[in-house]
Amino acid sequence: MTVKSSLISSFNYFELSGRLDNNEVIELQNQINFQMKNGSKFFLFDLSGLTYMSSSGLRIFIKTQKELKLFDGFLNLISPNESIKELLEMSELTDLLRLRNSYKEAINEFKTK
Repeated sequence: MTVKSSLISSFNYFELSGRLDNNEVIELQNQINFQMKNGSKFFLFDLSGLTYMSSSGLRIFIKTQKELKLFDGFLNLISPNESIKELLEMSELTDLLRLRNSYKEAINEFKTK
Protein backbone atom coordinates (compact mmCIF):
# COMPACT_ATOMS: atom_id res chain seq x y z
CA MET A 1 0.00 0.00 0.00
CA THR A 2 1.10 3.53 -0.70
CA VAL A 3 0.10 6.38 1.61
CA LYS A 4 0.44 10.01 0.62
CA SER A 5 -0.45 12.41 3.37
CA SER A 6 -0.72 16.16 3.58
CA LEU A 7 -2.04 18.79 5.94
CA ILE A 8 -4.53 21.14 4.32
CA SER A 9 -5.92 23.88 6.53
CA SER A 10 -7.26 22.12 9.63
CA PHE A 11 -7.49 18.57 8.32
CA ASN A 12 -5.23 15.68 7.39
CA TYR A 13 -5.64 14.23 3.94
CA PHE A 14 -4.51 10.65 3.30
CA GLU A 15 -4.51 9.22 -0.21
CA LEU A 16 -4.36 5.42 -0.05
CA SER A 17 -3.60 3.11 -2.94
CA GLY A 18 -3.04 -0.62 -3.25
CA ARG A 19 -4.09 -3.12 -0.57
CA LEU A 20 -4.91 -2.23 3.03
CA ASP A 21 -4.36 -5.55 4.74
CA ASN A 22 -2.84 -6.88 7.97
CA ASN A 23 0.68 -6.09 6.79
CA GLU A 24 -0.07 -2.44 6.03
CA VAL A 25 -2.36 -1.48 8.90
CA ILE A 26 0.44 -0.80 11.38
CA GLU A 27 2.10 1.75 9.10
CA LEU A 28 -1.17 3.63 8.59
CA GLN A 29 -2.05 3.45 12.30
CA ASN A 30 1.34 4.93 13.20
CA GLN A 31 0.78 7.85 10.83
CA ILE A 32 -2.71 8.49 12.21
CA ASN A 33 -1.50 8.27 15.82
CA PHE A 34 1.32 10.73 15.09
CA GLN A 35 -1.12 13.27 13.66
CA MET A 36 -3.60 12.81 16.53
CA LYS A 37 -0.85 13.27 19.15
CA ASN A 38 -0.04 16.55 17.43
CA GLY A 39 -3.61 17.76 17.86
CA SER A 40 -5.17 16.81 14.54
CA LYS A 41 -8.82 15.84 14.76
CA PHE A 42 -10.15 16.09 11.20
CA PHE A 43 -9.17 13.41 8.69
CA LEU A 44 -9.99 12.69 5.05
CA PHE A 45 -9.09 9.29 3.62
CA ASP A 46 -9.20 9.10 -0.16
CA LEU A 47 -9.84 5.42 -0.92
CA SER A 48 -10.20 5.77 -4.70
CA GLY A 49 -6.86 4.04 -5.27
CA LEU A 50 -7.46 1.29 -2.73
CA THR A 51 -8.05 -2.09 -4.37
CA TYR A 52 -8.63 -4.19 -1.24
CA MET A 53 -9.38 -3.64 2.45
CA SER A 54 -9.25 -6.40 5.08
CA SER A 55 -11.11 -6.45 8.37
CA SER A 56 -7.97 -4.95 9.92
CA GLY A 57 -8.40 -2.00 7.59
CA LEU A 58 -11.99 -1.60 8.74
CA ARG A 59 -10.90 -1.67 12.37
CA ILE A 60 -8.39 1.13 11.89
CA PHE A 61 -11.10 3.47 10.61
CA ILE A 62 -13.56 2.44 13.34
CA LYS A 63 -10.94 2.93 16.07
CA THR A 64 -9.86 6.28 14.66
CA GLN A 65 -13.45 7.55 14.36
CA LYS A 66 -14.23 6.56 17.95
CA GLU A 67 -11.10 8.32 19.23
CA LEU A 68 -11.77 11.44 17.17
CA LYS A 69 -15.35 11.63 18.42
CA LEU A 70 -14.01 12.14 21.97
CA PHE A 71 -12.40 15.39 20.78
CA ASP A 72 -15.24 16.58 18.51
CA GLY A 73 -13.31 15.39 15.50
CA PHE A 74 -14.30 13.10 12.66
CA LEU A 75 -13.16 11.40 9.52
CA ASN A 76 -14.57 11.00 6.04
CA LEU A 77 -13.90 8.15 3.62
CA ILE A 78 -13.79 9.42 0.05
CA SER A 79 -14.58 7.48 -3.13
CA PRO A 80 -14.30 3.84 -2.03
CA ASN A 81 -14.55 1.37 -4.91
CA GLU A 82 -17.68 -0.74 -5.16
CA SER A 83 -16.31 -3.77 -3.28
CA ILE A 84 -15.06 -1.65 -0.36
CA LYS A 85 -18.30 0.34 -0.29
CA GLU A 86 -20.24 -2.93 -0.24
CA LEU A 87 -18.06 -4.21 2.63
CA LEU A 88 -18.81 -1.07 4.64
CA GLU A 89 -22.53 -1.32 3.92
CA MET A 90 -22.72 -5.03 4.75
CA SER A 91 -20.86 -4.37 8.01
CA GLU A 92 -23.42 -1.65 8.78
CA LEU A 93 -20.66 0.90 9.26
CA THR A 94 -21.91 3.64 6.96
CA ASP A 95 -23.49 5.52 9.88
CA LEU A 96 -20.26 5.49 11.88
CA LEU A 97 -17.89 6.03 8.97
CA ARG A 98 -18.96 8.86 6.70
CA LEU A 99 -18.72 7.93 3.01
CA ARG A 100 -18.35 10.78 0.55
CA ASN A 101 -18.29 10.64 -3.24
CA SER A 102 -15.66 13.31 -3.76
CA TYR A 103 -13.00 15.41 -2.14
CA LYS A 104 -15.18 18.49 -2.69
CA GLU A 105 -18.15 16.90 -0.90
CA ALA A 106 -15.94 15.98 2.07
CA ILE A 107 -14.41 19.47 2.26
CA ASN A 108 -17.86 21.08 2.23
CA GLU A 109 -18.79 19.03 5.28
CA PHE A 110 -15.71 20.28 7.12
CA LYS A 111 -16.63 23.87 6.27
CA THR A 112 -20.03 23.46 7.92
CA LYS A 113 -18.55 22.18 11.21
